[in-house]
Amino acid sequence: MLQSESLSDRIIARFDAMSPQLQLAARHVLENPQEVALVSMRRLARSAGVQPATMTRLAQFLGLTGYEDIRAHYSEAIRLRADGFAARARERDTAAPGAQGGLAQQMLQGLASQVARLSEPQSLARLQAVADHLIRADKIYVLGLRSCHSVAWHFHYVMTLLGEKTVHLDGPA
Repeated sequence: MLQSESLSDRIIARFDAMSPQLQLAARHVLENPQEVALVSMRRLARSAGVQPATMTRLAQFLGLTGYEDIRAHYSEAIRLRADGFAARARERDTAAPGAQGGLAQQMLQGLASQVARLSEPQSLARLQAVADHLIRADKIYVLGLRSCHSVAWHFHYVMTLLGEKTVHLDGPA
C-alpha cells in the first residue's frame, strides 16, 4: 500500500472528529493529492479556503510533526506511481534478459496509438475547428514557456511559412 493511501485512510477515519476548518483542509487534501505534493502550503491553504496554520494543525491532528510530512507522503506517491515513466523504467530493469520490446516497444506503441487517434472523426473535427479559428484571426501571438518553448517556436515557424499572422513572444524573463 502506498504511503498516500495510508495517510488518506487516516484522514478519512478521523474526519468526523475534526473541527469544521480541519475538515475543509482535509477534504481539499483528499480531493487534490497532486496539488498537495506540488504547491506551497500557503497556496494550498488559500485554495482550500483556510489559514496556512490550519494545514499544520491538520498534520498534527493526524499524528505527524508538521505539514511537510503530509507533502512528503503525497510526493512519494507521485514518484512511485505505477503508470509513470519511472515505473516503466524500473520494470525494464527487472525484465528478463533478452525479452523482446520492453520500454522502447511500450513507448513506440503509445506514440502509434496517439497518432492513430488523430485520424478519428472527433479529432479531425476539433482540428478543423481550430484551423478555422486560426484562419479568421488577424494576429496570432505565440508563447511557449519552459518545456513548451520548442513546440511554440515550431508552430510560429510553420505559421510564418503560411503568412505573416504570427508574433512569437519570447524573452529572457
